[in-house]
Amino acid sequence: MDSWCGDTVFLNDADVLTLRPNMFPNKDDKCKVDVHGTSSLIKEKDPSLQISFLKINVPSDEGKATIRNVEGGNVSMCGKPDSVYQSIGNTALLKFERTHSWSTHTASFDILITKINNGFCSNSEFMCNNGNCISGILKCDGNDSCGDNSG
Repeated sequence: MDSWCGDTVFLNDADVLTLRPNMFPNKDDKCKVDVHGTSSLIKEKDPSLQISFLKINVPSDEGKATIRNVEGGNVSMCGKPDSVYQSIGNTALLKFERTHSWSTHTASFDILITKINNGFCSNSEFMCNNGNCISGILKCDGNDSCGDNSG
């Protein structure tokens, strides 16, 4: 799903958000995408969001990505992080800033965001090795929706 700056994304299961530099062409532009996990499948409590950067293709001196509302505080990065991040509650704010003009041919972000539940899984969910529950349709879909390579 190509996501545009300023969007609010309501996530049912999981999605790959793709951000390209032509979505914020001016050097001083900041791109914010607000992501909310809906609680349609999980009756007991609101879900959390698991955030994995599949690709960050931005030179370190040209910009950075920040995730807000995640465990451990806000996270800023450039390059591909090795970690999987979990939101506090069912929302996260993704913010992208650039310090120089990017080549429209090279800069991009691809982010896998998965709605997760910790604890008891319903019949329609899959329990990952790390204890997270994801929608059963995400199991072995080609993405690491569990964040631990178990689904």
